[in-house]
Amino acid sequence: MGSIGFTNNITLTRDAIDYPLTLLWTNPSPTSAFSAQTLNLNLNNYNAILILSTYSTSYSTLIFENIVFLVPEIKDGTIQTRIHGWGRDNNYNLTRYYTITNTSIAIDGGAYNGSNNTSYMIPWKIYGIKF
Repeated sequence: MGSIGFTNNITLTRDAIDYPLTLLWTNPSPTSAFSAQTLNLNLNNYNAILILSTYSTSYSTLIFENIVFLVPEIKDGTIQTRIHGWGRDNNYNLTRYYTITNTSIAIDGGAYNGSNNTSYMIPWKIYGIKF
């Protein structure tokens, strides 16, 4: 299996094949704190989603990428995934949980070193991927 890369022309490249990405959602305030919320999105036509998150309200240029493959079971259930990052010198433990169904993505309020904190791992953009 080849590597997965993200290019500037908004395609996902896997095994030398380009897959176009469809923008499903954009956070209108990616440099502001992000409280728990649910996004109503139709994911039925996608095999995966790409979630881009900014590091924090202070460091919005550092981007985390997370690809979630939507297995067939999502049609009747949920997938829970975690976007996890480490801060400078691995001293900061940053986490956000995403609960995904075929019609919505519920995003928790985020955590910083185990405590609730809405200022880190801020969701920025979500793309749908069709293989």
